[in-house]
Amino acid sequence: MKITSKFFTKLAASFLIGTAGIMFMSCGSKISGTYSMEVLGIKSSFSFKGGNKVVLNSSAFGKMNGTYEFNEEENTISVTLENGETHEFTYNPENKTIQEDMLVYTKN
Repeated sequence: MKITSKFFTKLAASFLIGTAGIMFMSCGSKISGTYSMEVLGIKSSFSFKGGNKVVLNSSAFGKMNGTYEFNEEENTISVTLENGETHEFTYNPENKTIQEDMLVYTKN
Protein backbone atom coordinates (compact mmCIF):
# COMPACT_ATOMS: atom_id res chain seq x y z
CA MET A 1 0.00 0.00 0.00
CA LYS A 2 2.86 2.39 0.79
CA ILE A 3 4.39 1.81 -2.66
CA THR A 4 1.11 2.58 -4.38
CA SER A 5 0.63 5.71 -2.26
CA LYS A 6 4.15 6.98 -3.05
CA PHE A 7 3.65 6.22 -6.74
CA PHE A 8 0.43 8.23 -6.92
CA THR A 9 1.97 11.08 -4.91
CA LYS A 10 4.89 11.28 -7.36
CA LEU A 11 2.53 10.98 -10.32
CA ALA A 12 0.32 13.80 -9.02
CA ALA A 13 3.36 16.02 -8.32
CA SER A 14 4.73 15.38 -11.82
CA PHE A 15 1.35 16.20 -13.33
CA LEU A 16 1.12 19.50 -11.42
CA ILE A 17 4.66 20.53 -12.37
CA GLY A 18 4.06 19.62 -16.00
CA THR A 19 0.77 21.50 -16.12
CA ALA A 20 2.34 24.59 -14.54
CA GLY A 21 5.16 24.48 -17.09
CA ILE A 22 2.75 24.27 -20.01
CA MET A 23 0.69 27.15 -18.62
CA PHE A 24 3.84 29.25 -18.14
CA MET A 25 5.02 28.58 -21.70
CA SER A 26 1.64 29.31 -23.27
CA CYS A 27 1.23 32.60 -21.40
CA GLY A 28 4.67 33.89 -22.22
CA SER A 29 5.79 35.25 -25.52
CA LYS A 30 8.94 36.73 -26.97
CA ILE A 31 7.16 40.03 -27.31
CA SER A 32 5.38 40.12 -23.92
CA GLY A 33 5.84 43.43 -22.15
CA THR A 34 5.38 47.13 -22.75
CA TYR A 35 6.93 49.06 -25.62
CA SER A 36 6.92 52.87 -25.40
CA MET A 37 7.82 55.94 -27.41
CA GLU A 38 7.37 59.70 -27.34
CA VAL A 39 7.01 62.03 -30.34
CA LEU A 40 6.31 65.77 -30.07
CA GLY A 41 5.33 65.39 -26.42
CA ILE A 42 2.82 62.61 -27.11
CA LYS A 43 3.59 59.43 -25.18
CA SER A 44 2.30 56.09 -26.46
CA SER A 45 2.80 52.50 -25.41
CA PHE A 46 1.63 49.05 -26.46
CA SER A 47 1.47 46.40 -23.72
CA PHE A 48 1.43 42.83 -25.05
CA LYS A 49 -0.11 40.32 -22.64
CA GLY A 50 -0.98 36.64 -22.55
CA GLY A 51 -3.96 35.38 -24.50
CA ASN A 52 -3.00 37.62 -27.45
CA LYS A 53 -4.34 40.69 -25.64
CA VAL A 54 -2.83 44.14 -26.14
CA VAL A 55 -3.46 47.52 -24.53
CA LEU A 56 -2.63 50.85 -26.18
CA ASN A 57 -2.04 53.75 -23.81
CA SER A 58 -1.69 57.17 -25.42
CA SER A 59 -1.51 60.60 -23.83
CA ALA A 60 -3.44 61.89 -26.85
CA PHE A 61 -6.09 59.18 -27.28
CA GLY A 62 -6.37 57.44 -23.91
CA LYS A 63 -6.49 53.70 -23.33
CA MET A 64 -7.74 51.11 -25.82
CA ASN A 65 -7.82 47.31 -25.71
CA GLY A 66 -7.25 44.96 -28.60
CA THR A 67 -5.77 41.71 -29.80
CA TYR A 68 -2.58 40.78 -31.62
CA GLU A 69 -1.04 38.01 -33.68
CA PHE A 70 2.71 37.42 -33.66
CA ASN A 71 4.33 35.76 -36.69
CA GLU A 72 7.63 34.40 -35.34
CA GLU A 73 8.95 33.43 -38.78
CA GLU A 74 8.66 36.98 -40.10
CA ASN A 75 8.96 38.81 -36.74
CA THR A 76 5.78 40.75 -37.46
CA ILE A 77 2.97 41.73 -35.13
CA SER A 78 -0.55 42.49 -36.34
CA VAL A 79 -2.61 44.51 -33.86
CA THR A 80 -6.36 45.11 -34.07
CA LEU A 81 -7.82 47.56 -31.56
CA GLU A 82 -11.41 47.53 -30.30
CA ASN A 83 -12.34 50.45 -32.57
CA GLY A 84 -11.17 48.52 -35.66
CA GLU A 85 -7.88 50.41 -36.01
CA THR A 86 -5.00 48.18 -37.13
CA HIS A 87 -1.23 48.38 -36.71
CA GLU A 88 1.53 46.33 -38.34
CA PHE A 89 4.82 46.18 -36.45
CA THR A 90 8.21 44.64 -37.18
CA TYR A 91 9.81 43.11 -34.08
CA ASN A 92 13.58 43.45 -33.61
CA PRO A 93 14.64 40.90 -30.97
CA GLU A 94 18.21 42.24 -30.77
CA ASN A 95 17.18 45.79 -29.86
CA LYS A 96 13.92 44.74 -28.18
CA THR A 97 11.97 47.22 -30.27
CA ILE A 98 8.86 47.20 -32.42
CA GLN A 99 8.57 49.50 -35.40
CA GLU A 100 5.66 50.77 -37.48
CA ASP A 101 6.78 52.94 -40.38
CA MET A 102 9.10 55.54 -38.79
CA LEU A 103 7.77 55.04 -35.23
CA VAL A 104 10.05 52.95 -33.00
CA TYR A 105 8.77 51.65 -29.64
CA THR A 106 11.37 50.44 -27.12
CA LYS A 107 10.70 47.75 -24.54
CA ASN A 108 10.55 49.13 -20.98
